[in-house]
Amino acid sequence: GVLVVAVSFFLTECRALIAFYFSFKSFVGLVPDWFFLHVSLSVDDETVMRGLGTNHSVQLGEFLKCLTKDFTKMTMALNPEFSGECLSEGNEAEQLDHLTGGMLPDIPRHYLFSVTNYVGLCIVFGFTVILLVELAIFRPHHFGSGRYIAFTIHLRSLLAYKIAAYVLAVFNAFVLAGFVFIGYRCYAVKGMTVA
Repeated sequence: GVLVVAVSFFLTECRALIAFYFSFKSFVGLVPDWFFLHVSLSVDDETVMRGLGTNHSVQLGEFLKCLTKDFTKMTMALNPEFSGECLSEGNEAEQLDHLTGGMLPDIPRHYLFSVTNYVGLCIVFGFTVILLVELAIFRPHHFGSGRYIAFTIHLRSLLAYKIAAYVLAVFNAFVLAGFVFIGYRCYAVKGMTVA
């Protein structure tokens, strides 16, 4: 009974938090990838990175997959130096400066993505733990019971729940501000000619 309610609660009530994290993680990896490909990558840089005109040239499809993989890898990289298959520490900082407008201090640029990713993960994990601990304390026996309805009302009155909800809202505002900033940087770098 209680285990079934806990698993069902996790899969239904916590589903939004888990979906938020995975969609956010995709956002953190794919938006810089898009910006890099459509805004900051010049034809000359692409020619060099793909090795065009050499015996070891990379096809466009393979190059695009490689870049996407590297940007996704950046969301997990906490090492001081980033080494991907297509991007490395040497060219990564220069290429990502277009994204930030050179406004970041002298830190590895991939930290922008990995730290943001891990902060989002910690917020979602903490919120989920709060929900599951409160479920264990309240112990409703099944979803249709009055005790479960009382639990959901009780949950929204808890200080820990309210704090977690506000932290998540502030984090979302931060993500939205980042998205607006990236849009501004697209306009600043390319004007209205972004493909």
